[in-house]
Amino acid sequence: SSATDINREVPIEIGERVGYIDLSGGDISRPDRFIEQREEIQVRAAEGEGAARESARVELARYYLSNRLMHEALGVLDVWEKDTKRPKLADEGKMVQAAANVLAGRAEDALEILLEEPFVEAPDAIVWRTIARVKRGEYEIARNDALLAEQAVEAYPLWVANEFFFSAARAAVEM
Repeated sequence: SSATDINREVPIEIGERVGYIDLSGGDISRPDRFIEQREEIQVRAAEGEGAARESARVELARYYLSNRLMHEALGVLDVWEKDTKRPKLADEGKMVQAAANVLAGRAEDALEILLEEPFVEAPDAIVWRTIARVKRGEYEIARNDALLAEQAVEAYPLWVANEFFFSAARAAVEM
């Protein structure tokens, strides 16, 4: 073993990272397109069966979240949570739920999810945890979290990055 063997981990694709939420589908600025896409996902969420229905519900919640409609996302996830039976989908749904809780001002509910496995050390989850901790006034912990999540935030839309960086700056100033 040589020194060059250290840190040769295979990079993880963004979509494969634990806790990553694809929020690229948001475009509420075009209401006609938003309504059309929402209705298409809603039909699949209502008429699908089994795994297809569960996936469509999480997709709908993610779509709402990507358009900053966090309360709508939480409503869909409330229904989904009662029916889901797929562990991998459960992790994705829980992450969307945590992010929606953060943005809805429900930091305590978000942290309940973000501090459990498999999210506790996931950089994407730490992005949301940083914002939640600042909302709770836990600036020192939020500052430390922000340092761990700084690179992960690059994969998110500008509005998420802004929320994260403003929270990180507040944590640094308030300490």
